Amino acid sequence: MHHRPARGPDGERGSVRPGAPPLARPSNARNSEVGMRSVRLALAALLVVALSVPPAAPTAAAPAAVPAAAPKKKKKKTTTVTVHIPRFGRKYRHRVVKGVSQRALTRGIGHYPGTAPPGAIGNMVLAGHRTMHPAPFANIHLLRKGDRIIVKARGRQYVYRVFSLRIVPESNKKIAEPVPFRPGKVPTQRIATLFSCHPKGSRTKRYVAFARMA
Repeated sequence: MHHRPARGPDGERGSVRPGAPPLARPSNARNSEVGMRSVRLALAALLVVALSVPPAAPTAAAPAAVPAAAPKKKKKKTTTVTVHIPRFGRKYRHRVVKGVSQRALTRGIGHYPGTAPPGAIGNMVLAGHRTMHPAPFANIHLLRKGDRIIVKARGRQYVYRVFSLRIVPESNKKIAEPVPFRPGKVPTQRIATLFSCHPKGSRTKRYVAFARMA
C-alpha cells in the first residue's frame, strides 16, 4: 500500500512521519475561545450580583395636597353703649344705636351721626321717641336742671348733669353743633344733648335737654 506524500506549508509535497504530533491551532482561534470564556465568566458574575441584591422597597405615594382652609373673617367688635336716667326710675336703661332713622329709633336711643362719642370733648347728640316703642324719651319733659344723665361705654361711666331745657322748632339743626347754637365755635366742654318730638305725637317742635359732663 502506497502512502500519499503530504504537502508542506509551501505547497510542496513532503513526507509526514508516523506518530508526529498534530499541527497546532492557529492563534486567532485560541484568542477567540479565550474571549468567549471571559464573556461567559463576566455574565455569570453579573448574574450572581443581581441575585444577591435585595429588591428595592416600593416607594410610598406622596400624600395628596390638602387645600389650606380659608382664613376666618374676624367679627367686628361692637361697643355697647347704654343710658341711665335716675329721674325716670331705677330700672330705666336704654341702649344707644347708631343713627337717627326711624328704623334705628325703634331699637333704642339714636346717636346722631357725626357728633361726639361718649365722654369726648364736643356735643354728643341723642334722639329718642316719646310715643313709639320703645319710647325712651317719653318723659323728657320731667327732667330738671341738675338731673344726672349716666352713659356707660367701653367699660367706663360718664356722668352728665342737665343745665338747660329748651323747646325749639323741628327745623332747628343748631342743637347738633359741637357747641349748641354756635356754629363754627371750637368746643372745650363735654356736652350731651337729648331731644325728642314735642308735644307728644307731634313733630312740629322739639323738646331739648342739654347736659354737661360733671
